[in-house]
Amino acid sequence: MIDRDQLSSKVLSGLSWSYCSAAIDAISRLAIISILAHLLTPRDFGIVGLAIIFTTFAERVGQFGIGPAVVQSEILTRRHIDSAVVISLITGLVMAGTLFMASYPIAGFFKEPILQPVTAVLALVFIFDAITQVPLCLLMRDMQFKQLMIVENGAYLLGSGAMGIALALSGFGVWALVFSHLGSRLIKLLLTLKMSRSGWSISIHKQEASQLFRTGVGFSLGRLLNFVALQGDNLVVGRFLGAAALGLYSRSYQLMTLPSTYIAQIIDRVLFPAMAQRQSNPAKLSAVLLVGIELIGLVSLPFSVFVLLFSREIISLLFGSHWIGAAGVLQVLSLGIFFRCAYKCGDTVLRALGAVFQHAGIQAAYAALVIGGCILGSRWGLTGITIAVLAAVFINYLLLSYRALQLLRLNVQQFLAAHLPGIWLSAALAAVLLPLQIWIRSVTSSDLVVLLTAASVSTAVLLAGSRAAPDGFKPIESAKLLGRLQRPYWLLRGAEFVTGMQMRAAERL
Repeated sequence: MIDRDQLSSKVLSGLSWSYCSAAIDAISRLAIISILAHLLTPRDFGIVGLAIIFTTFAERVGQFGIGPAVVQSEILTRRHIDSAVVISLITGLVMAGTLFMASYPIAGFFKEPILQPVTAVLALVFIFDAITQVPLCLLMRDMQFKQLMIVENGAYLLGSGAMGIALALSGFGVWALVFSHLGSRLIKLLLTLKMSRSGWSISIHKQEASQLFRTGVGFSLGRLLNFVALQGDNLVVGRFLGAAALGLYSRSYQLMTLPSTYIAQIIDRVLFPAMAQRQSNPAKLSAVLLVGIELIGLVSLPFSVFVLLFSREIISLLFGSHWIGAAGVLQVLSLGIFFRCAYKCGDTVLRALGAVFQHAGIQAAYAALVIGGCILGSRWGLTGITIAVLAAVFINYLLLSYRALQLLRLNVQQFLAAHLPGIWLSAALAAVLLPLQIWIRSVTSSDLVVLLTAASVSTAVLLAGSRAAPDGFKPIESAKLLGRLQRPYWLLRGAEFVTGMQMRAAERL
């Protein structure tokens, strides 16, 4: 067990390295997505999007939550690790064969013949991931986030980036996305094995395997139901509106989830193992939840305002004019950015404290709301589906937050107060950007000029708004954090600036 000082240091270091990784990933991902969107068609992305729905579903079903169980276990022996490796290898091979055979009915259901070979080839992902899973989770358990940064950024840049762009330029079409996805997973496997220092053997032990299963089934059920909720809208769009519509919707949804990917998931990745190591003292974790909500609000609420007002320019600049139909979808989805990010805080609390079946129950309700709402909303096209998704995301946030507050015995007023700094900044930003968008569009038709101008003004408004916030609306330690902006720093110092919002909470661990 890591002592308090070591754990606090690992949390802060982990957050810093994770934010560095996110900064690299955000820049590279936006650039790669933009390049590929100009080289390929919405239909290409839609076909691969449909196949990935089923590969991800099979992954959630077949892994039995073994990876998260390895991270969450208070006591982990060599026998646990060996058993986890064997379980992972067996299920990976089984799921690869199952998805290969299921590729024919999947293609028939969506009436897309090319979906069969695409799904069959992507089934190879399970073999790569089966070997990767346990070593990768051991790196996470040991909070080796520098190594994780190298693994994940390296895999994406070399696989999805270099390989994907090269194949797209060579005219491979949809297969450029397929082979780059496989290449990324293979590179991730090789880098993980190189970075991991934990050895393992091919052997299984009944008692240890049973312990992993008991915890893992709850994790797996929750992840599976969360997957159904996150992909239910894609299934409905692909089935009722077609692959081209799914391509438009999925690109918009991906932009909407950027803050979740680069803020909320980082918090979850670092704090989940840290919370798990202090799960016997849940009252001490309340500060982590509050500061996480505040940090997410400060980032995602202003981002939501910006995307809402400039969605047309964002889509046109990143993806090209032939994707402009996605702008309206992105506008609606932008209203749910905060809730899509912030539900991760309550989600992390439930999983870290072992309330995995309660978590699974909430995810079941979330999945039902998404699928039922999307089927009902599909009669109004993409707009109806996006509104249904927005409502489901909001309710999921409320349910997870309510249960987390109960487990931590946290005051509701404190929880609501954590939202106020982000609300203040987003309101100030909206007041400035609303008239600005009308003026800037009247003087230039350049999407790049519009976005650069709006981004520059937004930065100034957010800095000024932080300083001018009335009592009750100021972020934690705002004077200290703003003071750091006046000094130069390298990328890691920049990450430490962002994580300063969480320093007080992390030290309490």
